[in-house]
Amino acid sequence: MINLVADLLSRSLLWVFALTVIFTLVRYLVVAGGAWYLLWGSTPSRHIDKRLRPGKPPASQLKREIVYSLVACLMHPAAAFTIVALSQFDLTRVYFYVSDYGWPYLLFSIVVMVLMHDALFYWLHRLLHTGWFMRNVHYVHHESDDPSPWSSLAFHPIEALLHVLSLVVVTMVIPVHPIAMVIFLMLNMVINVLGHCGFEVFPQWLRRNFPGRFLNTPSMHSWHHFRFDTNFSIYFTFWDKLMGTSETPAFERLPSTEQERYV
Repeated sequence: MINLVADLLSRSLLWVFALTVIFTLVRYLVVAGGAWYLLWGSTPSRHIDKRLRPGKPPASQLKREIVYSLVACLMHPAAAFTIVALSQFDLTRVYFYVSDYGWPYLLFSIVVMVLMHDALFYWLHRLLHTGWFMRNVHYVHHESDDPSPWSSLAFHPIEALLHVLSLVVVTMVIPVHPIAMVIFLMLNMVINVLGHCGFEVFPQWLRRNFPGRFLNTPSMHSWHHFRFDTNFSIYFTFWDKLMGTSETPAFERLPSTEQERYV
């Protein structure tokens, strides 16, 4: 009997691992690959006036970003395993029947997840920019001084693990349906890729007016990769503004690393 239970458990965990890795790989390759094709592979001349940095990311950088991202994808099952384990002790609020809370709540929960993750990401990101973490972990991501869509998941394995485990906190605080989590993760991937795409995709009139001034635009995040000490948020600029770490890029078109840095 014990052997049977152990066998069933190992099989279920294997499925969790496989499905999580496949889902993470698919969303990364589809969203990052799609952005790269639209911005560089199709008719790049259409978008070149929106390019934030001169030139094109070198092939060596793209290869490094993709390799680190693929390794990072292997860290994502840790969150799924943790949620499964905590659920055995009723320590998460994951539910499986939409009727338990209804569709309006399911959609509302996605908004709440975005706001919660915005706060969690900001403070985790600030931590990653301190001493040991910056020197030994977060430096991997910042090797992409001029990020590309492929750098969206280019993290040191430890950082990737910290990011995915932060999502476990969300499931412990609010009721979360798997459908809502999937939608949130896809939205997160899109925002992440946009922030690293190297092009300003939002029109100037939106960036300079409400609500655009509270969005973490590609310009804002590209400036973070350029300066390191500003613009730590992922979705909105609320936390940056509140904590005094928000900085509007000096110019829409940032200088290259070979040119004089603006400080």
